[in-house]
Amino acid sequence: MIGTKCCARGGVFRQFTGMANCVNRLFKSSVANQVCYSPDRGRTWCNAHHSGGILLVVPGAGVATSLSEFCLLRDVCKAEGSPYNEYGDAHSKNYSEYPCNWHSPGLLRLPDDQDDCDGGLMRLAWQIRQDILTGVVAPPALIVAGGHGGQVVLSLLLADCWQGAILSINASVLTVECPMPKLSPFVGISFGKDYLQTHNPAYSQQRYRRAGGRHGWLLHCPNLAHESPLPLRLLFIASILAVTNRTPDQCNLTTALDHQVCVYSM
Repeated sequence: MIGTKCCARGGVFRQFTGMANCVNRLFKSSVANQVCYSPDRGRTWCNAHHSGGILLVVPGAGVATSLSEFCLLRDVCKAEGSPYNEYGDAHSKNYSEYPCNWHSPGLLRLPDDQDDCDGGLMRLAWQIRQDILTGVVAPPALIVAGGHGGQVVLSLLLADCWQGAILSINASVLTVECPMPKLSPFVGISFGKDYLQTHNPAYSQQRYRRAGGRHGWLLHCPNLAHESPLPLRLLFIASILAVTNRTPDQCNLTTALDHQVCVYSM
């Protein structure tokens, strides 16, 4: 059972006025999210005063292949005075190393010492956790990750130290066992020609609900593949949905979506 579905028809995204309106919504409404952090490895959770900013996990399909689009998002953040932090390298082979138990529920946790991390992706997650807990970066309002960045880095952070709004490219975080935040929105962008199981929207919906998620949207692109670059307007629209805690209709965003993008309620 797919559930609620609506395909946006027509609607031209005005490159200048429309983009400015979307950017304003993105940063003015970012305070709406509930962000939590855990100082003790996920045993207890506290409300966090988040930065209103974005943390981007660079390694992974969908992000690494869309860096020019994310550069624009970074420039917008700087212009608005909102924090924007990038972690990882799109071209380093270190970040293609999966930990041994990455797909095993409950077995993969971040160690106390970075030297005990299994592979570059786990070390990257460890560094992000360390920076959040020591105040090097404020807990972000939104974390964006795609591909193996979502499967490993984001899933470890969700289980260990941070829960807030998520933008998951390829909806890859749903392919592993990890908790979904109950108080913050989830937005996934999935591709119909992806080799991940998230090419099927029904799979993504089932996984999200099983992980405890309560408020999510899936922007499904039937004609895109695993490493397809993200259309710029899709990136901005997904970011807005993730930080506003509203529906596409409430944000007046449905008409801005291309007719090849379908919106699914999670």
